[in-house]
Amino acid sequence: MKRILFLCTLPMLLAGCATDIADIAEPNGGGKTQGERIEFKIGFAEGASEKTDAADPQTRVIAGTDFKNSWEDGDMIGIYAKDGDQFVIENAPLTYDKETDSWSGDIFWPEGVGELSFNAFYPYSSLAGNIVRVRQDQSTAQNHRLSNVLVSADTPPMSAGEAVPLSFSPANALIQLTIDDPYETLDPDEELTVTLRGVWISFDGGLKEVNMFRMADGVTFRAFVFSRSNYTGLFPVAAGTSMFLIQSGDKTFQSTPLSEEVWLIRGRADLFELRIPVDPARLTDPGVIVGGLKWATRNVERPGMFAATPYTYDYQYQYFWEDAVNPANGTGTDGSICPAGWRMPTQLEYKALMAAATNTGPVEEDGEYYTSNPGWVNSEPRGMNVVTPGGTLFFAASGYLYNGGASGDRGVDGDYWTSTSAAEVYENHARILSFDNLMVSTRWNSNGRDVQISVRCVQTQ
Repeated sequence: MKRILFLCTLPMLLAGCATDIADIAEPNGGGKTQGERIEFKIGFAEGASEKTDAADPQTRVIAGTDFKNSWEDGDMIGIYAKDGDQFVIENAPLTYDKETDSWSGDIFWPEGVGELSFNAFYPYSSLAGNIVRVRQDQSTAQNHRLSNVLVSADTPPMSAGEAVPLSFSPANALIQLTIDDPYETLDPDEELTVTLRGVWISFDGGLKEVNMFRMADGVTFRAFVFSRSNYTGLFPVAAGTSMFLIQSGDKTFQSTPLSEEVWLIRGRADLFELRIPVDPARLTDPGVIVGGLKWATRNVERPGMFAATPYTYDYQYQYFWEDAVNPANGTGTDGSICPAGWRMPTQLEYKALMAAATNTGPVEEDGEYYTSNPGWVNSEPRGMNVVTPGGTLFFAASGYLYNGGASGDRGVDGDYWTSTSAAEVYENHARILSFDNLMVSTRWNSNGRDVQISVRCVQTQ
């Protein structure tokens, strides 16, 4: 079942201090109508969290996970200054140089003007007046960065010669989605995209879909959104909205509709998590019927779930006998880790399977040991084909794990638990199917139950 979990909502950023002196380049020529060069102190507002021992996240950074503000090389801001109600400096650009950690641009104090009040915006745009619009496609780093509108509130009246403090805060809201894919339903080889729905990108743009930016970890996505009442800081996503649409190859998932509206506030990061459900194809198996018993064609990958393919060597999908037969939350009909409707086979059922095979070698009288293995597959992935009238089953030679995680015999032998104990023969042992290129056995394992090996399931017809 698809499920969306709203992890947390973080408080609005508050005004704070400013740092970093801007190094304004010397003017090219000094007209008499120009006053002295203006020096700026440019920094970011710092949050004051409602939580103790924690700082508010800020929404500037792209590559990090801590939400801290930072400037990127080439970032440009637009400077405004008013004499009373009259703008005397309007949208004058400054450009950041990361190597020197300084700003360049020609901004001068107008002659004949006493005091000025300053403010500024990021990103700079020659089209002043459209500064709070965010990009609808934020899947690229550039568009995502330019969608993070930052504003510096009006300074108190400043006099010529004073350093002008500009402290930036986010003007839009940030939405972050983390994708949890515990069942590996998404194909890592397919492009993964996330679309954010039911949000605004500008005051007059209406509700839009926004392509989110994928962070370096590959599972976190971010997008900035416009707040319709941007300067009062309130913007709701309507109840009933499925906020997130996830696409990976031919698979599409969407979050469950919101049960109530969600208020997005300027300068705040709202964090969401969406868990990808298990692929239904991993909960069942077409199987091969042998003697009225359906044998799964794939091993158990995770408790209650089959592997994507029979051809897997993965050690992380091997289990101790007790964990396979009697897990805490068994889903099999026998309480095992098999998927619902399936169970672990007994030793006698493995014996019957091998007896029904048409490609076995000579067998000893007890029917538990074959002195050759014509079904051995010597190409990758190595394993054994068991050919029956109902079809062919492939068992991977996935080896085993022992001594707390050391691996052994991958591609050399295959070992599969049965549900049958062998305690009557050796204490702490269990019956297994074991094979290599020379033999097949359904006797017992020599290492006891403290090894991790594979599990195959059956279904009674």
